[in-house]
Amino acid sequence: MFQFGQSQSITSITHVPANPTTNDNVSIVVNTSMPTSGCWVTTSSISTVGSTHSLFGAHCSGLAQTVCSGSDTFFLGLLNPGVQTVDYTMYYGGLAGSQTQCTSFSFGDSSMYQFSVAAGAGNLPAVIHPEGEHIQCDGDSFFVHTDEVVGQSYQWMFNGQPIPDDTNYFHWASDSGFYQVRIYFNGDSGTSPTLLLTSHSRPGGPLTLTEDLISTGYAADTFQWHSVQNGIIAGADSHIVQVSQDGDYFVSMVNSHFCYGNSDTLYVEFVEAEIDPAGIIEVCASDSLKLTATPTGSQYQYSWLRNGVVISSADSNTFKPTLDGNYQVRVSISQSYDTSGASSVTLIPSPTPIISYDGSMLSPLSTWNSYQWYSIGAGLIVGADSMQHTPLTNGTFYLRVADSTGCEGISNSVSVDGLAIEDLEASITHDIRVNGNEIQLIFNSKFKGQILARDVQGKLLYQDNVVSDLYLIDASSWSQGIYLLTLQGDSGAMETHKLFID
Repeated sequence: MFQFGQSQSITSITHVPANPTTNDNVSIVVNTSMPTSGCWVTTSSISTVGSTHSLFGAHCSGLAQTVCSGSDTFFLGLLNPGVQTVDYTMYYGGLAGSQTQCTSFSFGDSSMYQFSVAAGAGNLPAVIHPEGEHIQCDGDSFFVHTDEVVGQSYQWMFNGQPIPDDTNYFHWASDSGFYQVRIYFNGDSGTSPTLLLTSHSRPGGPLTLTEDLISTGYAADTFQWHSVQNGIIAGADSHIVQVSQDGDYFVSMVNSHFCYGNSDTLYVEFVEAEIDPAGIIEVCASDSLKLTATPTGSQYQYSWLRNGVVISSADSNTFKPTLDGNYQVRVSISQSYDTSGASSVTLIPSPTPIISYDGSMLSPLSTWNSYQWYSIGAGLIVGADSMQHTPLTNGTFYLRVADSTGCEGISNSVSVDGLAIEDLEASITHDIRVNGNEIQLIFNSKFKGQILARDVQGKLLYQDNVVSDLYLIDASSWSQGIYLLTLQGDSGAMETHKLFID
């Protein structure tokens, strides 16, 4: 009886043909189930005493844990009429380590099965060519026939059942199973012995690429690697091949049943990863350095590394470093990848100037290579590019500097209040008049220098070089408000006036 609760079990036992007579060669088909990917019978035996047949099957399993259903066939041949008893015992073993065959087996399951054989009714002798057990490969057709005799008709049988419309003296068999031919002549009939055909699968399956090595996991007897573009690869006759060119590859194989087949085709592209810019890079920390990986395209995947360690979430073809270090990029496509050479990045710290106001002059605490003063609200102050700056108006000021490397930095901001423009001595002009949209400047003597006009935020609105004793400024585009007019003479004299435009 069946042994429930076992991980290896007999699921069914059947006989072929379904209604055997003493003219039929009978076989027993045992279906089993077990939790492995390889479950082939390695040892089997048949012991017959009278009408009792003791069958033994030992299965050797692989290592992968997936359910495998196996079917084992035992050929009994011609049997006497009456009830036949089959006792089947199943044993089970597993591969260990690097073994290629099991060395020991344990009991798996057992079952008893009975069927009846009737006396043969047909008197016509029937033959089948060939008879017995034969093998072929999936997709092939096996030619089987009987002797063609004038006046006879034929019916081919598969697993004891007639094959519809198959009434020729020959048959092309393709599926695994039992084949017979039944002949008819002058009201009599006869059934041939059985041909047992087993069709084996062809080699095939996927390929695996690891760096420049392609391999197949199929356990074939012979191998031959091919390049779709260049043909047979000479000397590549094992389960693995090393390649060095882009292209499509596959392997032809022959298994232990002499079945021929090809693996899947694998496309290989060898990536050459590069970074731009490359080499030794020194940039200001305030600059936005961007490293770009090549090749580019949606078919590639990217992974950036700093000092050999993968940077989390850095998976685009560009990267902006925020720390010093040696940067590389790994570019991959399918299962092929390459890691670029390193770009050595040094980020130069930005200057951090500090300014102060002593009541008359703005100045930094340290010396830098270049300077530019700004007013918050008005922006850059034209001509204010010295270390010190004397503000002409109240406001908030800051300084941009550059150090010897060219890196720039922004200072703190300083507010200037209480600056009295009216107290500045008027030594250049005799009179300033505002007539509507026109400003009239009357000088004490001929003035040679520069005239600048700013709003109260320090924004420069007007600038001109003058040599004259009378000068007119068109202020029609100026809005209503207060403006500061500065005159800087070539002699060094300077004065500022506050004007109101209404």
